[in-house]
Amino acid sequence: MYLSISMPNTFSMPPTYVRKFIREKGLVKLDQDVFSCLQDKLARIYLDAIDGVDGAVHKTDAARLLSGRSIKAGSVDLVITSPPTSRS
Repeated sequence: MYLSISMPNTFSMPPTYVRKFIREKGLVKLDQDVFSCLQDKLARIYLDAIDGVDGAVHKTDAARLLSGRSIKAGSVDLVITSPPTSRS
């Protein structure tokens, strides 16, 4: 399941390469709710309810988040990242 523009490589590419690839291939970013996609995927995998402990979501630069000391060490169970791609 891709949550961003599908690229020809399995590793992060520089933003300039990504912008050029998107332009040349006429690709369009899909408007997706990442958390809804994750919940759907988990439901397909486990075929059970996905009830559990409430958590927190932080949509920010990881370096900034860690420097703010708002997250306790050892408290993170899941991290979803995105390569440095263009927002245009």
